[in-house]
Amino acid sequence: MSAIWDRAPEFPDLNGMLGRLYFESADHELAVKHLEKALEYRPDDNRWRTMYGMACVHIQAWPKAQKAFQEAAEQSKHQAVERWKGLVDCVVAGTLAGKALHNYVRAINHLVAAADRKRMLVEALGLSSDFVEAKIELATLSRDDNEFDRAMQLAIDADTEAKTPKLKVSAKAILASTLFTIERYSDAAKTYNDALLLLTQDDPMRPVLLDFLSKCEFMAGNYADAERLQAEAIMLQKLINGELFEAFQGHRDALSQMPNARRIPDSLSTALHLSLRSGERLRLRGQIGQSSEGEGVTQEDIGVTNLDVELYVLESPNMRGFWKIAVEVKSGLVDQSLIGRRVVLNVAPTFGLESEEWEKKANEESFVPSALALESFQYVRFAIMELFTCGLGRAELSFPFVWSNMAAAGPLHLK
Repeated sequence: MSAIWDRAPEFPDLNGMLGRLYFESADHELAVKHLEKALEYRPDDNRWRTMYGMACVHIQAWPKAQKAFQEAAEQSKHQAVERWKGLVDCVVAGTLAGKALHNYVRAINHLVAAADRKRMLVEALGLSSDFVEAKIELATLSRDDNEFDRAMQLAIDADTEAKTPKLKVSAKAILASTLFTIERYSDAAKTYNDALLLLTQDDPMRPVLLDFLSKCEFMAGNYADAERLQAEAIMLQKLINGELFEAFQGHRDALSQMPNARRIPDSLSTALHLSLRSGERLRLRGQIGQSSEGEGVTQEDIGVTNLDVELYVLESPNMRGFWKIAVEVKSGLVDQSLIGRRVVLNVAPTFGLESEEWEKKANEESFVPSALALESFQYVRFAIMELFTCGLGRAELSFPFVWSNMAAAGPLHLK
């Protein structure tokens, strides 16, 4: 490291690199030293300036931190910069204890053990009892430790004391997620709605909260509202950050380019919405298009066969809101080795596929293919298609199989 430092004046960017390395290794005094040098050569580099400000917070050099965040805020209106500028300004003004902010910045490091993080946050609140950010963080950790009463009280206190809409939204979001975890879905939905009223239409948090609200409505049995909210969340997210669903859009684009490709009708989504209680089964009959290659297929490459599968719920929603759903091949003009194969999915109503476990009834053999993020519970139908694609011997996520004419063979029934 000393050899690199010897050449740092000759290569100014080395100071920035060293500053970042020291910052990430928690040697904040050396980080400040090197980042100061780096900013002499690149005063307009806001990444270095923001990191420099954070390093100053760690060593409690408050005037330097205040100057750094002030200059960073003049160049960027990024929410994180504004937030840290406001906190440091409070320390300099004497309305927030410097040690409290120091404890807080250490406690938000997710590499630190949760118990130590909670201890530091409690100490921070002991020094500044109205430190809203610390209450929100402690509420989050308490919720994750199943301390639900404590989490809700901290979130309510933070909401009451918060002086900005952003902090109020954060407090309400933690309260709502805690209510959801303890299965108070209607209360959670109301709290998410209250938070949404504080956000503008173009706020990046809006689609996130809409997504959570959709999940609450779904769990409360309000399926039409859940579908509507999920569609709104997806539309907003694409407008705010068009790249977020690029992988999923590519998946759908690949399907649309396949000959005779059609989406599985939304009626299947409706059927899945109804199939929530353990033991309920849904028989699905459809066709599957098959080709020998995943790319560059032509009309002649596609062969269509019938397939009969059964979808049923193994477990009702648990505390995290996940269903365990099984899809089993019952019959069809397919490879006989598929008959009896069962795909077990852990599915969240608005976050799509969480994980896949492949099982064969005949033996213990199993494997897990690469997962593709899915937009919502209604797209579990795409997951079914992908899982069978991999089950037919293609471990990679290619698209040689296309479902069409998929429909429920009859009403749901207990079996």
